[in-house]
Amino acid sequence: MTDREQEAIDLINTYSNGMPYAFYFSGGKDSAVVRHLLRRTGISYAGIYKSTGLEEDGIIEFIQRFADITISDSDWIEMVRKERILPTMEYPYCCNDGRNRWDEYPERIIVSGITEDEDPAQDHKTNIVTVNGKVSHIRPIYNWTLEERMDYIRKYGLEHISVSGKSKNCLLCLPHVIKDMNGTGYDHIEAEIRTNFPGFYEKIRSMAYESYSVLKNGGFEILAGTPDDYFRNWLNGKILLGGVRSE
Repeated sequence: MTDREQEAIDLINTYSNGMPYAFYFSGGKDSAVVRHLLRRTGISYAGIYKSTGLEEDGIIEFIQRFADITISDSDWIEMVRKERILPTMEYPYCCNDGRNRWDEYPERIIVSGITEDEDPAQDHKTNIVTVNGKVSHIRPIYNWTLEERMDYIRKYGLEHISVSGKSKNCLLCLPHVIKDMNGTGYDHIEAEIRTNFPGFYEKIRSMAYESYSVLKNGGFEILAGTPDDYFRNWLNGKILLGGVRSE
């Protein structure tokens, strides 16, 4: 066992306090590592995958293979209504909502695979998060490098979601695709996703149109003119997609 592994396992053991953890599982490489570490400790946990209903084809089937993970549906329309924009790389609110808040088990400490190099919010640059002096969230591999995480995955032969090395699991990770294609423009991005992930493309396009309608009908002025403009700007990674409430 490496020192990194021991430190992570010690962290999990230290804060269990006899109560099962709440474990956020995305199916990606980082949560796969944390799931394996949790199972090595023998400490019980409630594992949940937060589904938006807009996952790429095959993702839900992959998650269902893990008997210790329960699939929980998120109300993405309600999130859009609240935030007034679709999520982007700069503001991945749906990802943060799933990782940092746990409505199903409010009294339990959250365990997640958030890492320092992939933490968009950077609100708490530590492997232990406290709220009002009480530990609310632990991140066993927060300081692990990408190389260390991948070495662990190879060492133990862990399965994880990886689609063409670009996107991960649902709309909340689409901005990762956009980032990889930075500067290529809307036409290339749209063609890439439509060609390689046709089912996913239709889902996110429908989602953009529906969120546009929700905002419009809710009394918000849409900064992008038409539903197509709204979708196009989002695919280009623009943050100002929602608008402000009309007077």
